[in-house]
Amino acid sequence: MQDAVTTTIPVGEVPDQPQARDRLRTLGRQADVVLVGLDEAQRLWGTHDANQVRELFPEPHSVVVKDGGNEAVESLVDHGALSTFRVPAQRVEVVEPVGAGDAFAAGYLASRLRGDGPQQRLSAGHRLAAWTLESTADFRPLVAASNGSPAGLTRAGAEQATS
Repeated sequence: MQDAVTTTIPVGEVPDQPQARDRLRTLGRQADVVLVGLDEAQRLWGTHDANQVRELFPEPHSVVVKDGGNEAVESLVDHGALSTFRVPAQRVEVVEPVGAGDAFAAGYLASRLRGDGPQQRLSAGHRLAAWTLESTADFRPLVAASNGSPAGLTRAGAEQATS
């Protein structure tokens, strides 16, 4: 676990108002991690790709841009150097799209807490989002990791991540 507190700003559905755009941008620039959907970034700030989103948020250590069913991109600043990682989304039959973005964020953040690298974090986000897209249920119990847990999440893993 890291010694420092990490501040994460997940940008979601917000009113399309100038003060909301400006406030979210200000908060995001103060965060360690910014999570945003490309569609949200396009609507709020007029950006068209992950590079443009990163340019809006030069300060955070990590900027994650989810591009729906296409890919997720994480750009990291480490010792002044910028690195970019891309992981394609999993192809699934979409039963219900509601909650997939939140599920992506949950999988990504759980993986980050475990100390995984960028590729693993993005993959964990995609796995949990895909698992969510395949059901209309508001609650689905996690299965044991050996039986295909969507993001490698188990009660034991969650307890380790929070202890």
